[in-house]
Amino acid sequence: MKKQRKISIKARLLGSIMPVVIAIVAVLVLIAGIIEDYSQNLLESSVSNQSSKIEAWLSENLASFQMAKTTIENLHPDDTQLKAILDGYYNYNDNYPDGLYVSDSNGNLIKADKSTSNPVQSTWYKEGLTRVNMAVGSAYKNAEGVNVISASGILNDGTDNIRVISADMTLDRITIIVNSFIDMDNAEAFLVDKNTGVILA
Repeated sequence: MKKQRKISIKARLLGSIMPVVIAIVAVLVLIAGIIEDYSQNLLESSVSNQSSKIEAWLSENLASFQMAKTTIENLHPDDTQLKAILDGYYNYNDNYPDGLYVSDSNGNLIKADKSTSNPVQSTWYKEGLTRVNMAVGSAYKNAEGVNVISASGILNDGTDNIRVISADMTLDRITIIVNSFIDMDNAEAFLVDKNTGVILA
């Protein structure tokens, strides 16, 4: 009789504990799913915010470059006048501190006196030859080993040589955008050039 009572007490305990354990596990699984969905939505929101801010930043800079390009094309300046115009763009904007520069098919480079850029034979020239309007090209390391992206396009300033106008944009601002629009605690974001796989910011 005592043995049966012991077995029945164990069975009762198991019968009452098991449903509670199963309920707790089910609740934990449900909570984990909700947290995962929330994290996914938060991540997508962060990426969307970063993307739209970077696109706005690029569009703003491209509009400035295109305006400068159009002005030069309308003025048809000689090399001395062109040099004076480019000097005016040096340190004009923190996004492209070296200003604008122009290179022709003979390898001649016209840039601001204080500019440290040495973009002859760079990828921006080859990319610039493929388009009339200013557009952003591939990221690359400049002479100082800093990752930059260039905007370039063909300059139709009335000279016989084929010329490309370009500007290097530092990635400092993009780094700030990438880091400031992370909504998740202790998360890190990377901006990667999809063409080269190079981490830009």
